[in-house]
Amino acid sequence: SVGNPTQNAPMVRDTGMLHFHDVTSIRFAEKAAAAGVDGMVAIGAGGGGHAGTISHLALIPKIREMFDGIVAMAGAVSTGAAVRAAEVLGADLTYMGTRFIATREAGAPDAYKAMLVAGGVEDVIYTRGVNGLPASWLKASLREIGLDPDNLFTPEGRSTDHLPAGKTPWRDIWSGGQGIGLIGDVPSVADLVARLQAEYIDACTAPDLSAAARAALQGRD
Repeated sequence: SVGNPTQNAPMVRDTGMLHFHDVTSIRFAEKAAAAGVDGMVAIGAGGGGHAGTISHLALIPKIREMFDGIVAMAGAVSTGAAVRAAEVLGADLTYMGTRFIATREAGAPDAYKAMLVAGGVEDVIYTRGVNGLPASWLKASLREIGLDPDNLFTPEGRSTDHLPAGKTPWRDIWSGGQGIGLIGDVPSVADLVARLQAEYIDACTAPDLSAAARAALQGRD
């Protein structure tokens, strides 16, 4: 996911597997297309982990212009309505990370799951100040190990030497996307999938305008 896929693409292809490459920018998408990947996971603004800064509203259509393979939209996807939005923008699939961490079956620590439920959109920070690469982290997780999210040291290049002794990213510093603002529980995977399906179906059949908006516009007429 981090780096030029040119060298990996032939090896993946020779095994008979499909190659999906993470892309966070247009330049990375162009490299992935040139490498002949089968699909791209387009991680837009608000995503967890090593996300990008481009809005999905621009990122997905731009990638679709240059690439006729499979496009998966990732980043801040927590509801079935977001899955439908991805399709409207031109994506084939969505990729959910943070939302499925907060499920009963996930192997993440219970404290991590609780932090996702308690947090809001503003409790996520996008910074190079953890491992030298731009990524989204939970502010509460940084505070737990004694770091101030508002005053992080930014290392030169990839490095974790500045972190407290014995603390490492992912294990001790937890990541999450802005979609945590829409996470309010820790259900089973089966219950979450059923919920997402129902939300998706509702989004597919939703009217173009809400009743309140329609009434307001009709009132102006």
